[in-house]
Amino acid sequence: MLLNGRLKIILACHRFASGDKGMHFIVAWNIAAQEPKRSEIEKALIASISGYSWVRALPFLFVVKVNSQLVSDVIRGRMIAVGERYTPVVNFILSPVTSGGSYKGFLPKDLWPKIEELTK
Repeated sequence: MLLNGRLKIILACHRFASGDKGMHFIVAWNIAAQEPKRSEIEKALIASISGYSWVRALPFLFVVKVNSQLVSDVIRGRMIAVGERYTPVVNFILSPVTSGGSYKGFLPKDLWPKIEELTK
């Protein structure tokens, strides 16, 4: 637990010093399990990004705002742990961290402002 507390302090200091805006990544997953296992796995994956701003753009595709590559690495580690725990029924892919940019596509109109807020 102490290591976890130290990690939180390190991440908070890094966020403060970073100053990078609009850093984000995309994660998409597929869960090949039936209920209730499927919900259990999805909750574990969503818990991996909890505490960060994100929007569900499609049923299994999320745009996640991060302040640094370090934060992305922490989230990736959490997701890998979920993947290892539920192998072979869960698959996911993470994009590289990127800054700024403008997404285009065909989504409900109310999603675009949310995505733009995370990526600007």
